[in-house]
Amino acid sequence: MDEIAVQQVLEVVADFDESGGASSGLVAWESFVDEERVADAWQQAQADGLLRPSAHDGVNDEQL
Repeated sequence: MDEIAVQQVLEVVADFDESGGASSGLVAWESFVDEERVADAWQQAQADGLLRPSAHDGVNDEQL
C-alpha cells in the first residue's frame, strides 16, 4: 500500500484545528489507513513547518 501525502494529512488536521488538534493516529483513523502509512507525511509536514505541537493527549499518549 502507498503512503498518504502531506496534503492529505493537512486536510484531516485542518478539520480538527478548532478542537485542539489531531494526532497521526487520528489522521490514520480518519483516512481509514494504518498509522504507518501516515508517519512519513506527518514527519515531513512537521519538518516543513506545516505542523507544530499544540497539546498532548494524555489518554492516548499522543502529541496533538
